[in-house]
Amino acid sequence: MVPKKGGRIRVRSVSTGLSLDGYMEDIKDLTNLFENKWQTKQRTDLQHSLTVYRAILSSGKFRIYTKTIRSNLYRLTFGGCSPLDIAGSLADGGRFNIGGAQGAVANRFFKMGKGAYIYCATSIPCAEAETQFARNADIYQLRPKKPLKLINLEKTAMNYPGYSNLKKDIDMSPMSAKWDLQTVPLVSQIFVTYLRDNFNFDGVYYPSTKYEGCKNIAVFIPKGKTGAHFFKKEKLNH
Repeated sequence: MVPKKGGRIRVRSVSTGLSLDGYMEDIKDLTNLFENKWQTKQRTDLQHSLTVYRAILSSGKFRIYTKTIRSNLYRLTFGGCSPLDIAGSLADGGRFNIGGAQGAVANRFFKMGKGAYIYCATSIPCAEAETQFARNADIYQLRPKKPLKLINLEKTAMNYPGYSNLKKDIDMSPMSAKWDLQTVPLVSQIFVTYLRDNFNFDGVYYPSTKYEGCKNIAVFIPKGKTGAHFFKKEKLNH
């Protein structure tokens, strides 16, 4: 039996969910082990996402459930950033939009591109519940310049033909993911991007899991536009 060398090191990444527990000589061994495990996870994620994508494409005709929203919405920002800015959405991605490092993989394997979104909520308490460190945030009211025709994502997914687990797979997409660390598009992003690319709607809405009775809304921002194309903003805290 070969004797164990070096020390035992335990590492866990909260953002990726990966962990290591073993003996290694130095930091180089640790780095190599972590990179190998990371690549394994990425391959698994890609395989799962491709399976989902094929299921979506092969389902045929389906019904889209919609709702028109005219009321004010709310968004929190930090550091003086405008609530209508889309740079962060494109740079990092989000629960319903592909961004950042995911772009190359999405284009190659899914024929999908990055998309800019404005994320907001139907109430201030909901927007606060959905945001970390809300006490330090700027609170904005967003008034739609026109009625927003939105897809009821939950109901559409629940009634998607030939894919009974679609809603469950969307719900499993990490709510608090470090999206800038994701390199493979996840189910929620794939399905909503598919809806955006193939149907003429302003965005999607979905029940908040952190504030009962309210909805989270993701508004599609067309290429060359900003959030100002859809909203007028008003800062509520000073």
